[in-house]
Amino acid sequence: MSNIIVKEVKEDEPIPTTLAGKILKEEGQRREEELDEELGYAHRRSIDHTEKFTKITNKKAEELFEELIEHPKVTDELAVKMIDLLPEEKKEIRALYSKERFVLDEEGIEELLEIIKNYR
Repeated sequence: MSNIIVKEVKEDEPIPTTLAGKILKEEGQRREEELDEELGYAHRRSIDHTEKFTKITNKKAEELFEELIEHPKVTDELAVKMIDLLPEEKKEIRALYSKERFVLDEEGIEELLEIIKNYR
């Protein structure tokens, strides 16, 4: 088992599971082609995880992200959580907002559910 050493964090931004899977697959292909390396156990498991828990395509995730962040009370982090979970009920949206410093009213919850419904 190889140890992974992180030398530096180049970017730190929330991304949906679907995009994480795409990045993992591309990096895996690059390593196999350029470095003639097989994917390690953790890399394979990470790809498996993203495939199991991805609910929409990358294209739809990007479109949904853009639409969600137009809402005044949706941060990048909340948009990514909504993309990963695709909530169907008000209580799921409320749970996502439970640790935020602002409250989302019923109308806002309905708006978000309607937006998300269009991407299922």
